[in-house]
Amino acid sequence: QYNSYGGGYLNREKLELNSNDLINLIETIQIKYIKLHSNSTVQQIYPSNSISISLNSERFLLVGQIPNPLPNSIQLELEFSLNTQNSRVSITLDIPSNESNHFGLIRRLWAQQKLNELNAFKDKYKSDILSLGLEYSLVSQFTSLLVLESLQQHLQYHICPAKTRLALYNQYMQYKTKENDQKTNNLSQLLQQWNEKCQWYDRIITDIDRHRAYLPRNTVTSHPFSQTSIFGETPTPVVPMGGTIRAPTSVMTSSPFRFGAAPTTTIIPTFAFGAPNTTATPQTSAFGAVPTATFSSSIFNPSSQQQQISTSTNVSKESSLSTTEESSTIHINEYNPQSSYITRLSSSSDRNSAYAIYLDERTLNRQSTSFYFDIASYFFSTKSFSSILNQFNQKQEIIQTTDHKSIEYGLRILTNILELELESPQLYRTVAYKLMELKQWNLALSICRKIYSLRSDEPQSLRDLALVLIELGEYNQALEYLKQILIQIWDERFQAIQIIVLLDLNRLLILMNQATPVIDFRFIRHLPVDIRIVIQWDTPDTLISLSIKEPTGQVCSNHSGSLQTDIGGYITRISFQNPYPVEYLLRQAIDGIYSISLTYQRNAQHTLTGVTTVLVYIYKYFGSINEEKQIQTVRLTNYNQTIDVGQIEFGNSDLAKLKDELQKTKDECHRLQNQLMINKLQPIQSSIQHLNVTCDGCSTTPIIGDRYKCLFCPNIDFCQNCKSLTNLQHDSNHPLLYMHDSTLFASSIFLQNISQISHTNAQCTSCTMLPIIGIRYYCVTCKINLCEKCEFLGLHDISHQRLKIIYPQ
Repeated sequence: QYNSYGGGYLNREKLELNSNDLINLIETIQIKYIKLHSNSTVQQIYPSNSISISLNSERFLLVGQIPNPLPNSIQLELEFSLNTQNSRVSITLDIPSNESNHFGLIRRLWAQQKLNELNAFKDKYKSDILSLGLEYSLVSQFTSLLVLESLQQHLQYHICPAKTRLALYNQYMQYKTKENDQKTNNLSQLLQQWNEKCQWYDRIITDIDRHRAYLPRNTVTSHPFSQTSIFGETPTPVVPMGGTIRAPTSVMTSSPFRFGAAPTTTIIPTFAFGAPNTTATPQTSAFGAVPTATFSSSIFNPSSQQQQISTSTNVSKESSLSTTEESSTIHINEYNPQSSYITRLSSSSDRNSAYAIYLDERTLNRQSTSFYFDIASYFFSTKSFSSILNQFNQKQEIIQTTDHKSIEYGLRILTNILELELESPQLYRTVAYKLMELKQWNLALSICRKIYSLRSDEPQSLRDLALVLIELGEYNQALEYLKQILIQIWDERFQAIQIIVLLDLNRLLILMNQATPVIDFRFIRHLPVDIRIVIQWDTPDTLISLSIKEPTGQVCSNHSGSLQTDIGGYITRISFQNPYPVEYLLRQAIDGIYSISLTYQRNAQHTLTGVTTVLVYIYKYFGSINEEKQIQTVRLTNYNQTIDVGQIEFGNSDLAKLKDELQKTKDECHRLQNQLMINKLQPIQSSIQHLNVTCDGCSTTPIIGDRYKCLFCPNIDFCQNCKSLTNLQHDSNHPLLYMHDSTLFASSIFLQNISQISHTNAQCTSCTMLPIIGIRYYCVTCKINLCEKCEFLGLHDISHQRLKIIYPQ
């Protein structure tokens, strides 16, 4: 059999032919259509490529478009190929003028041929296939024929009924009118919330507020957001307006506090884009919006506003910028899953042996998402396969890179998660979050597009896609996605995300240096802050709490702490019905350390993964020219589990802290230098002999190399080779003491023959050993004795004090 492009196959098992017959069959003449030659204007000819034609075909279909006005006739030449010889066939087509309006069937035939070619690359030409199928009523991989009867069906598929069905048409139009009214109401509520956020931003933090932050608090009485405003109290200062908003003003204070952004200045940014040339009224708010404004369904239509936005290229310079004398750092805690397979990987010497361990462990963890995620994270880690010398150099110079081969292994392992369950948005998000942390933006883009196709009803899918596009420099497409989040009607669960998106959109406008209005000017105001932290997670019906411990000791948390702190920290209020994303903002940071932690509150879903992956965005100087960003993924497995994500440090460290860090660095350098010396002496030390010590596994005397001594059994030793066989010859629950050179511990009690140490008339309360052989432990609280084994296994209350008695009394 041959396809239209000349490729084919033969099933030898079903053909009763010998080798010569097969050769003759393969050499059978093939007829191929090459192309169409015409002096007239014939457009969009299909098939557009060379195809093979079967010898027993009765007809050959060729379609194309002839533009108006139609000629009386056209001359065509079809070029064919018989094996290697080409020939042309001339054809004359007469076009009757009286049938020029009856080409409906031919048009659909042409569209079907075009559709067949586009289907070869359906993902690439998805939009073309959709438009073609809708225009010519063709069934494709993205379109289908629908029989709609009820109003609910028309609303579900967003198809307006025909006007001939008058009653149904009127009901549909009434619903659309209500929908437009709902959009207007939603935008009105969004503008009110945005105004409240701007008011929170304009609030002046005084020295009294900062001193109050350091005062001890016995109990937390109530959230400061229990008032009508969800962003705290209304600010006292009001900036006068006279047609346009004035330039940013500043209030100079003599504060002893030093800020990472503006140490001695409190800025009231009334940074503004042009406002209507109207007379200001006393009710005009500080950011150029009139609370009693009338809203229309075209609030996001720039042309209807007729407003000219005048922005400056130095917008971020007017915002909260850090001074050159200040410094700040972000410290991210290393992710450690504490699993057995990671322990095995840590013992590997290079990436190839680590990958072999992964393949071995995969047989037992084939369906575990955590397994693939943890193993991939290990390969992505910069320290996984670093030599001692590289680690020493990294202590001197903070440069961490992961080699390309480790990244290749990590990506290969990570993408296995996508195969655990087909079309699972949660698994796609798990992989996408990790790729975003690794700054693999192109790979993350394709996964985010897939997530959006599966969860187009969730605005978070659009926001993730927009953030990735911003990183790739696709600003215009990202802007359209962010605008869609603001315009579209979403479920009540996702209403909180629109305020967060407004900050992202205004930041994007600064990056684009946008000079023309793209949305209603009342939503355009850049709010740069010193700290911005945004978290989101991959599991629906889940609640994760974000807690920020500020240098004052106050905790800003969306679950158990305060929603607003005295120094101006603010966190979004969430509920189980409206869980994510969660955002923490601080306009001006004081010197000190801001600790970030996450707590797994609850989960109402039974999912394949069993854990929740949290994506954490940490910004320093968000929206400023010196903005810094860290992205981190965190895995939460148990309820009420709290994980410390990291810290943000502002200001200069004091002298004591610098000395402490210097000493730690010196100690680590000495340790690494000693390790280098040990590695150099490895061949010499491998010949070390443990004199008068016999291996109880292979009876080798003396043991050469590493020695392993059982702490429970008297006088039991193993060599390096027999240590792995102890499960067959020895109790695997007994701990083994590792010694590289016994001469260094000659005086240790653990190297003596403990069978000769007998505590007469002393019985172990747990295992009733009488007398106790070896080290005896005496509980001061309970007045009882324990042997070495029972003490090691923790069979008695570990909070009680013990006396360790080595020699009999």
